[in-house]
Amino acid sequence: VGFDFPFGYPSGAAKALGLAGMPWRATWKTLADCVSDDEENHNNRFEAADQLNQKIGHREGPFWGHPYQHKGHYLNLPNRRPPYDYGLGEKRICERFITGPQPVWKLNGAGSVGGQTLTGLPVVHALRNDSRLRKRSRIWPFETGLKTLGADELKRHPVVFAEIYPSLVPPCSSSEQVKDALQVQAIAAYMAEFDKRGRLKELFEGAPDLEPDERRSVEREEAWILGVVKRRSISDAAKVHVDTAFAGTD
Repeated sequence: VGFDFPFGYPSGAAKALGLAGMPWRATWKTLADCVSDDEENHNNRFEAADQLNQKIGHREGPFWGHPYQHKGHYLNLPNRRPPYDYGLGEKRICERFITGPQPVWKLNGAGSVGGQTLTGLPVVHALRNDSRLRKRSRIWPFETGLKTLGADELKRHPVVFAEIYPSLVPPCSSSEQVKDALQVQAIAAYMAEFDKRGRLKELFEGAPDLEPDERRSVEREEAWILGVVKRRSISDAAKVHVDTAFAGTD
């Protein structure tokens, strides 16, 4: 199950928030506790980011960005990008392997993904802990490690939650569709082709050229984008023609 938002924050975020235990798990639990999001699509993501900045103790970040009409409303959430010179990186390791992703700290403006992360991770947290999925699901790479997922493991845990980035694969279509829709179709077709050739399991290894300390950060706190396997984007491959990739399918 792919989710188009980061599963983690740059290394050291959990420590900066004063959280104990496994960094990713403590961060997810914190977001689940402080972010509210109802069926009417009302949420408190900016207020939550303001509170998280206050916990970290730096008035100018690391979270930043909010609607202009909210100016002056938040004491600890600046509207502009702050300097990243206090021990927390602006981007995760996997985002330095590719081009395109915006920083997870950015909550507003073009390409911002921070809001989706704040509201999305509590949902994945709820799914992972749902009584119907608890014994059958795992979070990649936090609970599986960066490794090939074999048949035996998938038989025990057939549901794997993973972070994806649809922009990795450039779509091509003769039909007029929303860009996001085409990108989702393209990444799905790309993964389906890997699965057809029996190679999808290999993508769960991540990038083989990670240093040991980088691998540790990825598996404990930062997470990884499924499909990023080397220090370049898989979008260097040929475009995926979504018109033919799903021909004859529902």
